Amino acid sequence: MEKMIEVLNLRKTFGPARSLLRRSGKRRQVEAVAGASFDVGTNEIVSIVGESGSGKTTLGRLMVRLLDPTSGEVRFDGKNVFGMNKTEMIRFRRNVQMILQDPYDSLNPLFSIFASVSKPLNIFEKHLSRREKEEMVAEHLESMGLKPAEQFMHKLPGELSGGQRQRVSIARAMMLKPKFIIADEPVSMLDVSLRAEMLNRMKKLSREGGTSFLFITHDISSAKFMGDRMLIFFRGRIVEQGKTADVTERPKHPYTKVLIDSVPVPDPERGASFLNIDDAGGSSDESYSTSGCRFASRCRFVMDRCRRAEPPMFDVGEEHWASCFLYG
Repeated sequence: MEKMIEVLNLRKTFGPARSLLRRSGKRRQVEAVAGASFDVGTNEIVSIVGESGSGKTTLGRLMVRLLDPTSGEVRFDGKNVFGMNKTEMIRFRRNVQMILQDPYDSLNPLFSIFASVSKPLNIFEKHLSRREKEEMVAEHLESMGLKPAEQFMHKLPGELSGGQRQRVSIARAMMLKPKFIIADEPVSMLDVSLRAEMLNRMKKLSREGGTSFLFITHDISSAKFMGDRMLIFFRGRIVEQGKTADVTERPKHPYTKVLIDSVPVPDPERGASFLNIDDAGGSSDESYSTSGCRFASRCRFVMDRCRRAEPPMFDVGEEHWASCFLYG
């Protein structure tokens, strides 16, 4: 499969602020993304799953160059994003979009819905008339279930519910039919009845429109539905990756197993074995450390060497890898 985008040993470290806290030693650096490497192919959907605060959003923002990395590369069509000139960046912005997690922050409260959704057209399709833009905006809003579009186009974001704003954000990202979309918790604010519909629309855009997706979520069930492949993310590091069916049906990393066991199911017999991640072993309050396995303090299978060295990726099956000393 042809690679649409490549992430090569990407790292992002947030350092301590220049403050009294720094001088007192109470603040320290945190490596939010720790050497992530993977790729997304043409027409492929890759899901990345992890708990809140694991660094998933930071990874997404790095990939669209909303943040600069500490080190590493992101390659789009073979070109390093962080070394692109102005002309190359314009092309990159045209072909790569991000659906932000919080629609309250991603939509300008002073711009009408039409102004926000038509913004990509104003930048990249300047030849279109006002009427053509209105027709395209109306089409995309209605495809997101905002019908009739005329009732929404001239409203301000503050007049819409959170779920409606989220659908506006999705419509805007899809306006130019980009080659690659990073969708950061794109359905988190939607009613359950609408989530499947929105996810199906994104899958259709990938299969029929040729758009590749990185689908970021904490919900492993949604990730299983969406992704061709799955990455499991924990404290800035990819701890398992492979085909979605392999990762969900034959999980190898202890953290992946905990995520899957934590999915609620309507089975009273299973309630006794329900595993909370903080009960998996050790203390979840242990300080963050970049030495050793990052899951060591919460792992029931922890060994001495887990605390001394960070495990590499071990081959655990066909196109299936896990970062765990249980396999090497």
